[in-house]
Amino acid sequence: RHPPLVVNTYVLTFGTLMVLLVRPPLAWQGSLDWPVLALVVTMAIFCTIMPIFLYLTGIRRIGAGRAAIVSNLEPIVTIMLAMTVLAERLEGIQFLGVLAVLVGVVLSEGE
Repeated sequence: RHPPLVVNTYVLTFGTLMVLLVRPPLAWQGSLDWPVLALVVTMAIFCTIMPIFLYLTGIRRIGAGRAAIVSNLEPIVTIMLAMTVLAERLEGIQFLGVLAVLVGVVLSEGE
């Protein structure tokens, strides 16, 4: 019913307030120079703001059920990117996890 940008703003605002209640910024003990700040902003945009906005847009376009099913593929895509871009290696048990997620997505799509 509400535009994704509005819902995203509420989600991130109230989420941030809850985090600030648990861990006030004055408790920060590390350095916050420009390279670190640039990484924080980049992660905030690409790992928090955009995914939530795109998920909410997906709900509006294809419905909540299908958007939830598609979002279950996120760990698989993350693993594939880690393997190709970062040359990460998976162990046997991790492949079983990937298989379990894929089976769950296929089973939930059939309902």
